[in-house]
Amino acid sequence: MNQSNVRICNMLPSLSGEDEEAEAGVREGIGNRPGRWKASLSEPQDASYWEIRVTGPDGSEWDFKFSGLSEETRAFVSRTIDEAFLASG
Repeated sequence: MNQSNVRICNMLPSLSGEDEEAEAGVREGIGNRPGRWKASLSEPQDASYWEIRVTGPDGSEWDFKFSGLSEETRAFVSRTIDEAFLASG
């Protein structure tokens, strides 16, 4: 995986490594797709979910919300992002 093609702004709280898990899921979901990618990860104040926005090299944007223990995992984030890209073209 070419990790240098992804720039991530990670604003998730660093509780129990969740921020690192989410970031790894984003990188895996983008994978080896060409071009420069950007992602922002956040958890709104008093919210019980993560918000992740991914911007592709052509300026296309995808917004995701992940809520609960089953969704806030590296594997789920990775799979969801990968499937969104496959569906969009």
